[in-house]
Amino acid sequence: MTRFAAIALAAVATLSATTAQAAVVEVKGGTASASIATFGAFEQSFKPTEDLLTSFAFTFGSTSRTATTGSVVFSLLDQNNTVLVQGRTTSLTGLVFRSLGDFVTVFTGSVAVSANQTYRAVLTSDTSNVVLGYRNGTDGYADGALTRAIDSDQACIRSPNPCDANFRFTTAAAAVVPEPASWALMLTGFALVGGAARYRRRASVLRHS
Repeated sequence: MTRFAAIALAAVATLSATTAQAAVVEVKGGTASASIATFGAFEQSFKPTEDLLTSFAFTFGSTSRTATTGSVVFSLLDQNNTVLVQGRTTSLTGLVFRSLGDFVTVFTGSVAVSANQTYRAVLTSDTSNVVLGYRNGTDGYADGALTRAIDSDQACIRSPNPCDANFRFTTAAAAVVPEPASWALMLTGFALVGGAARYRRRASVLRHS
């Protein structure tokens, strides 16, 4: 490999290094559940670990032996009540009576957030048989808690019985825009590689003439 090619490849590697792997935060183990429609909106507060929220998921079950379908609506709010994601509806199938299934993703996308700031993942449903799985009386996630709009039975409150939903979210680092010097390095490298290639072709023609 020529010195010029090495320069170009180094520049490309520098720019490619700005992409980071997604981070996953998962909280699971709770066997309690409650009807979303009965208790109003459920809110799980959380703190992203990076600058882009890319997915969110919960576990669900059913209060009915026969009705195994339903739907939930996901929204995302920041600590100032600014709505960042509104009304993402997910249809649920295969809900099990008095049992919680695996994680169901209710949001995928790319939403700009601030790492280590508090956000609220909000779930609503108009289907009474859909229940949300959570950990009752166990603080499974130190950076947030599960609350609900109606809490008449006091089964899940912040204190003295903290709760957390069974939930999972993924985040990613925001792409870093290369500085002008990096772009200049890459373009210079490609130009040098192109020039070297033309020089080699010309030299080959002269040798065979």
